[in-house]
Amino acid sequence: MDNPVALSDMPEPPYKPVLMVRNTDQEIDLETRDPTTNLPFAMLVPTDWQHPLETVDVGIAYQDLLTYITSGGSEHRDWFMRPAAGMVYSGFPADWEWNIGQSD
Repeated sequence: MDNPVALSDMPEPPYKPVLMVRNTDQEIDLETRDPTTNLPFAMLVPTDWQHPLETVDVGIAYQDLLTYITSGGSEHRDWFMRPAAGMVYSGFPADWEWNIGQSD
């Protein structure tokens, strides 16, 4: 972006967020869904989101996630705030941050 916008100044949707894969320059459209499951390929999550433990499915670690997705985001909008006990890494600081409108 030529004129970066602070996250706090971002307008409400609709806008079309994409993830850029740095080593391939591939774009992942966050609205695209897997045709076999109708689940999204990617989702935006807060920086302090607690990642599931190795080998733990995100739907097991966050049991309200599937309802959130299948309801089109109208139910359990705070699914990411209620992980299942013992299913996520906790106490670790995030090792990433949003880099909106900035280039490396």
